[in-house]
Amino acid sequence: MYSIRRYLVPSICLFIHEKSIRFLSFSCTSSTIFHTCNNKIKKNTLQERIISALVVNRPGTLAQIANVFKYGDHNITNLCVRSTLVPELSRITISCFLQDRAVEAIKKRLQALVAITFFHLTTVNVCITTRQFVLRSQLLLQLRRDPHRQCQLVQILEKFQAEVIVPQDEYDADSDNPLAAMKEHEQYNKDGIPFSSSNAASRTQFLALTDEPDKLMKFLAALTEEGFQILETQTCGPVFLDTVHSTLDPESAYSFRRKVALEVENLLLKNHVDSGARSSESDPLDADVMTPVPPTSTFQLHTNDQGHFTSNRLQLHARIAQQLYSSAPQDLFVPKFVLMLGIPGSGKSTMLSHLYLMGKLTLQDSVNFDIDDVIALLPEFYHAMLNVGLGNNPESHSVTDAERTGMNSKPHVKLLPGPQTRYQLCRDEARFILKKNLYGAIMSRKNIILHGSGKSFTSYAHTIDQVKAAGYDVHVLCLDIPVTEAYKRVDKRSSGYGRDVPRSIIDTASSLITRNFRRLASRVSNAHLFDSTGIPPRLVWSKQNSEIVMKHPDDEVQQKYGME
Repeated sequence: MYSIRRYLVPSICLFIHEKSIRFLSFSCTSSTIFHTCNNKIKKNTLQERIISALVVNRPGTLAQIANVFKYGDHNITNLCVRSTLVPELSRITISCFLQDRAVEAIKKRLQALVAITFFHLTTVNVCITTRQFVLRSQLLLQLRRDPHRQCQLVQILEKFQAEVIVPQDEYDADSDNPLAAMKEHEQYNKDGIPFSSSNAASRTQFLALTDEPDKLMKFLAALTEEGFQILETQTCGPVFLDTVHSTLDPESAYSFRRKVALEVENLLLKNHVDSGARSSESDPLDADVMTPVPPTSTFQLHTNDQGHFTSNRLQLHARIAQQLYSSAPQDLFVPKFVLMLGIPGSGKSTMLSHLYLMGKLTLQDSVNFDIDDVIALLPEFYHAMLNVGLGNNPESHSVTDAERTGMNSKPHVKLLPGPQTRYQLCRDEARFILKKNLYGAIMSRKNIILHGSGKSFTSYAHTIDQVKAAGYDVHVLCLDIPVTEAYKRVDKRSSGYGRDVPRSIIDTASSLITRNFRRLASRVSNAHLFDSTGIPPRLVWSKQNSEIVMKHPDDEVQQKYGME
């Protein structure tokens, strides 16, 4: 029997209409359509391929994946995106009609993307015939209500196990009958089936079906054959999961590569990370003044005796830079440099979104330098995020220690270092990548947004002097937030998955940012101070073109920073 839903469930997918025209182009000549190998003709069939990719949630990921298909003139017919049980990771499922000869090129381009940790490419036919995959698509449609043909509709719903979705304004809480919405002013046809003569309630019906793609097409055909008028449809999928192997299981041979995880484990066994001693988070530009690289870091893991990164690691750096920093336009006549200061938890990302919505900043035209974006794309870190998402101990020193294995909620799964330890491992390498590309962006005259906690005046002043000399329009923004509120936000952000920021780090940044912002504001023509306790942040003090255009002398935030 069909079931009823009270609400329309929000779609979790980016919808592409199933009837969209599929553009296919081929760069090969007619002589290469068929080629002979050992006197046998190789097949080059056109099939609907499905790609399931596990990706890191960072800017530019979806655009780069789309460019993989754009490069080969292939059209994506369906695209579904949703966060996994690990918030830092999402699963993207893509449907596309590809010929056999195009598959290898697609695979190579996907493997070159740094944000893709794992992907699986198969076909709809394989999913259906092998039964090693659970394959499903979802259909939501709006149907012209025919009060005289409800019996036929019920038969089709039962045959395909489809659902009638009753919107809130039509639902009768005292009845489970999908026709209960027609109770008022109801009449009966010659077959004894009730129908309504009211206006809005009787015009349309909403149906939903989740099944294999071919079943959805048969369902639509059955409705059409019975004479029902389909007003609108939306589909998502197909999506699939492997019934034999789990791509999220570190123990699976078919999962993501564990080579990096094992290397980090060996490194941790040799050099234990003291979370208290190594938790001082310098600003991204502190490479000039930072202490020597700690013995336990990815610097040691991926550099030779001369301190140079290996060629493979440099290739990874280039791929990270390609994703994060390559899309913004360059050679601008008057590029803009925005230094955004705020202690951990102050809401710098929220502020960027607010500026974008207000039309003050175009994020697509700027290079956003946030050290967390770099760290998130280093495999040593996102493997830790995945490990925590699997329900394992968030921090451990060995994945093979028998005593610690007994403490794990999943004893058969080996433990891996958690996010905070991994963050410390990756921090200095991420600064190296960020600083190198920051200087490159300045030389290329790109719009730049730089995040910082406000602790290092020397580094910021040096960078500001450099961009001013290059003709940049310089702005310094500062977000103020009480320390107690910062504690709460950081605790909420780090709960369960994210890295934790020690309160001593927040306290240190809070004690330095007031003086440093005041000194930096005096060096530039444009500076702005915001109260970030609310959403959106409230502008307290502002200087534009060297003139103070807004001030609130009695405001506690302005008094705290000593701005006049």
